[in-house]
Amino acid sequence: MSDEIPQHILDIGFVFPTFVLCLRDFTLNIPENETPDTYFEKSLAVETDVKQTKTQEYNEIKKSILKHFPRRKCFVFGIPVSNGKILDRLEEVHESELSEDFRADTKKFLRYLLSIKPKKMFDGSSINGRMFASLTKKYTDSLANGKMPCIDDAFTTMAKQENELALEEAVGMC
Repeated sequence: MSDEIPQHILDIGFVFPTFVLCLRDFTLNIPENETPDTYFEKSLAVETDVKQTKTQEYNEIKKSILKHFPRRKCFVFGIPVSNGKILDRLEEVHESELSEDFRADTKKFLRYLLSIKPKKMFDGSSINGRMFASLTKKYTDSLANGKMPCIDDAFTTMAKQENELALEEAVGMC
């Protein structure tokens, strides 16, 4: 993982956040000699056998992640509870009912999130939670629909929403 920001990202005046992948896959077995981060990086390797359309589409998504998110992190969460019936109502479960491994994974994840510096525009203005949520939604919607996230579209959508809110506030002051 490179800590350098590619020039094309610097040119549009925006620092992209770290791409954080959270896996809750109960059958995933990462080899002993790998970390979740190395596993994630290996999964981003572009496949050379591109005869199938799906493989080509996956390669485009992988290339986009590699290109636009120079910092990437992966967290793997174990099974949260031992009782399968409780899994259906996980939102209602008290923390003490969660497995020790799951709680440890969650603490590690939260420590990491809280250690990340707030994202800023190059003009020094901070990206607030609403702006970040807008960008995240645009990126994840694109990825979920098998499309490459478009930097310009995501940034334009976020700026448009912020401008509309500023206008509403300004009109409300009159």
